[in-house]
Amino acid sequence: MANQFGKVTLSLTLLMLLFLLGCGGAESDPSEGEVEDEAVSTADVADETESETETAEAEPTAEPTATPSPTPTPIPPELELETDETIYIDDKVVVTAATAPEDGWLVVWPATGAELNAEDALAFIEVESGDEGRFEIPIDGSEIKVSELQVGLHGGRTADDDAFGADGDNLILIQQIEIETAATRPTIEPGSTVVSDDGFLQIKEVRSNGPAWVAIYDGTKENLLGFRAVPAGISEDVDVPVQWHNATTELYVVLLSDLGNVGEFEDGIDEPVSSGGELVGVDLEVGLPAEIVVFDQPMEASALIDRVTSPVDGYVAVFGDSDSDGFPNTIIGSAPIKKGVTEFLTVELEIGTVTTQTIFSIYTDSDQDGAFDYFEDEPVLFSAADAEPAPLFVTARSDIEGFLVVDHLSGSDLVRVDWVATPLDAWLVVEKLPAEDGQSPLGQAAIPVGLHHSLEIPISGVNPGDAVRVLLYINNPDPELFEPERNDFPLLADGRLVFVEFTVR
Repeated sequence: MANQFGKVTLSLTLLMLLFLLGCGGAESDPSEGEVEDEAVSTADVADETESETETAEAEPTAEPTATPSPTPTPIPPELELETDETIYIDDKVVVTAATAPEDGWLVVWPATGAELNAEDALAFIEVESGDEGRFEIPIDGSEIKVSELQVGLHGGRTADDDAFGADGDNLILIQQIEIETAATRPTIEPGSTVVSDDGFLQIKEVRSNGPAWVAIYDGTKENLLGFRAVPAGISEDVDVPVQWHNATTELYVVLLSDLGNVGEFEDGIDEPVSSGGELVGVDLEVGLPAEIVVFDQPMEASALIDRVTSPVDGYVAVFGDSDSDGFPNTIIGSAPIKKGVTEFLTVELEIGTVTTQTIFSIYTDSDQDGAFDYFEDEPVLFSAADAEPAPLFVTARSDIEGFLVVDHLSGSDLVRVDWVATPLDAWLVVEKLPAEDGQSPLGQAAIPVGLHHSLEIPISGVNPGDAVRVLLYINNPDPELFEPERNDFPLLADGRLVFVEFTVR
């Protein structure tokens, strides 16, 4: 029994030993590690092969690819307006700068604060995509009932849109301006460019926002020549009287507000009307009625015409006789003139042909030959009052004995003689008063026979406040030597001395 127990013990010991050896071999068995390493290496190779395959598939092929279309650069919108606007009937709203990013409209809206409704739009114009610059939107000022406007830049217009009918959904930009409304834009529209023979210049149309005056000045814009009242609104065919005897062919027509006593013209109080920052005025070149201003004067070799106004280029003709019907037909002299005003014209006369009464007239160069021809050139016609047009004939006597006009504001060093007429060669002599025999003159100047103007006589030996006189002396026989004691004597006209007395200033 003991042997059997020993055998059993031995068997258990061996089994335990085998069990222990088996557990240790599982942790360190080299054959099993080699198998596991081989399995990992195979997996890595498989992963690398798959990665290389994917990389090869991702590389670009040699086939070309399409270039993508560029995206258009958006056009930045812009909108700027004129400010401080006055809106009139038949006017416009000015957009000083605008840029449209798409087809659309520029629309004028009343600035009421309400939502934009197409029915409230006051005016609009179309704009194209890319349009930029200055725009004008026509508008009727009579339709405006607000003091502020808005101008909107709207988009969304299509080829089928022939009028603006959208609301505010397509609004891109909007700007607001303050305005004033008026019944009409003040204007002057000239009509006739000829002053009529009865002295009127017709203005075709005048527009004013209140009582006003149409005033006419000479070309210097300083000398008033005429005016006519006009009411508020539109006035047509306004006849303005013109003092054309004092005018030149250059006139200035201006609109003045009647600011003082309404209905009473007050120069300096009634101020010029402005529109758009400029005066409502027009420079005009006009034709004036035919006119000859000539004084009675001694005539021998020439005649002096104070002023000639002619509507055409032509001639002044001087006649010394007339036919049985009283029509002048004996030419004793002529001189060419230009259209407009000619002052102080000297006409040379044929010696020995001057009659007691001479006649002056204006002729046009009808045959355009540059020379006066009584039988070919036609007289310029003139209508006086309601009379039929007729040739202008102005008479002047040549048997005048002399006259003298002196500027009474002459000073102590110079005497100014405005006009002097003498039938003989003469001296203009300045004498101190009271006149005494044998006294020396203060100054003198020799003048030939005829009519003269704007003469100056230097003087000396006189003080402000002294009384002096200018006297006409006959110059005979030496024209260079004044001899009051021997040959030169005072000239008499109708038995009286020809002189002017005044006080030196």
